[in-house]
Amino acid sequence: VMNTAWTIFPNPNSGRFTINTNEVIIGSLRVVDMNGKQITKRAVELLPGNHEFDLTLSTGVYMFILEYNESQEMQRVLIQ
Repeated sequence: VMNTAWTIFPNPNSGRFTINTNEVIIGSLRVVDMNGKQITKRAVELLPGNHEFDLTLSTGVYMFILEYNESQEMQRVLIQ
């Protein structure tokens, strides 16, 4: 288990998911497929707590990457 400031649930999901963060995150959320192709990127300003998202994604495995504080953290998510 990675020590991270955020989690995505449920995982797997249908493209509707919640990001829970325990710190302020100002940066971007990128979704990349397993071939390394960027599917979407959006600016985010997340306060501690839960934040709901609804993305249209095809079935498969994706890396969700939060870029903030000059670093990036990745979580693998199954879309079904």
